[in-house]
Amino acid sequence: MLLLTSLLCIFVVDILTHFYMRLHHFHHYRASHRHFFDVFPLRPQSLLETRQSPAKNLTYWYRPHTSRAKSPIVFLHGIGVGLYPYMEYLKELNQGYREEDGVIGILAVEMLPISSRITSPLPRKQEMCQQLQSILKHHGFQRFVLVSHSYGSVIATHLLKTPELASMITSLILVDPVSILLHQPDVAYNFIVRRPKRANEWLLWYFGSKDMGVAHTLSRTFFWSENILWKNELLNHHATVFLAGKDSIINAPLVYEYLQATGGGEDNKIKTRRISFHSDDIPADYDFETAVLEKHADDDRLNVVWCPNLDHGQIFDLQPWRKQLVEDTLAHARRDFSVQCKEHDTFL
Repeated sequence: MLLLTSLLCIFVVDILTHFYMRLHHFHHYRASHRHFFDVFPLRPQSLLETRQSPAKNLTYWYRPHTSRAKSPIVFLHGIGVGLYPYMEYLKELNQGYREEDGVIGILAVEMLPISSRITSPLPRKQEMCQQLQSILKHHGFQRFVLVSHSYGSVIATHLLKTPELASMITSLILVDPVSILLHQPDVAYNFIVRRPKRANEWLLWYFGSKDMGVAHTLSRTFFWSENILWKNELLNHHATVFLAGKDSIINAPLVYEYLQATGGGEDNKIKTRRISFHSDDIPADYDFETAVLEKHADDDRLNVVWCPNLDHGQIFDLQPWRKQLVEDTLAHARRDFSVQCKEHDTFL
């Protein structure tokens, strides 16, 4: 009975997400109608969509890119209920845009096997990269900003380790990344083994680690040597990493120490930022955009943002923190576009 209730909740959440995304000008690229019964709860709203995904196992949402001053964005979500927790963030990326500037293209991938659905397994590394590449090619993406949350950092790692895709990633933003220091026991223990005590741990335990799709993904298709992301790989791109000080899954202090440690000529490539305001205690004159731009010098390869008051995923729930993330994302999109223009001018 409890399982049926939770699946009913997922069904409702899926419909709400669908119409919210449509309301904000996203187009859904569904699976073939032949695979309609391959996902449970069923997705009857997808029958209304005319666009079909070029990838066999991946569906996604896409807002067409028309911006003349920013690069498009690819978003990879984490374990949970799909894109529902990220809807406000995706909406706010284009909030207040000017008609003459155009709209930032956003491609938000749906990974249903880790989204509380009963469906086929998540594709392995090579197949996942091939399917994502087919989607990017379908929409004419040549360069883009990659944003990931939690388990999405694992897929981001796969892209970074695939040369033909890594060359398309101009910069990336990792929020609560589980793939950094993955060889340490913290992520595996906290997500799979730990006995829940607090409310957030019980929520994570029941809707996360004990979900059948998630359990299969982590137990049968997850290999740390394949999914781990090292700091030197981050330094090949302009990257920003957001760490929550009270993260209940990753060992955020250890990851922070690892990322901000310098050596071997990296001193001028790493910047750290500690944002310590509370969600209900933000200075009235705090300028998010200026604060971000001042921290993004052209030669900075890695920015580490420490959010001491947050737990895993809370940055998307609390508006002030989410606004900080939005401004960082837009700063990456603006900078990457200007870099592309400079490269083009140099070539000419």
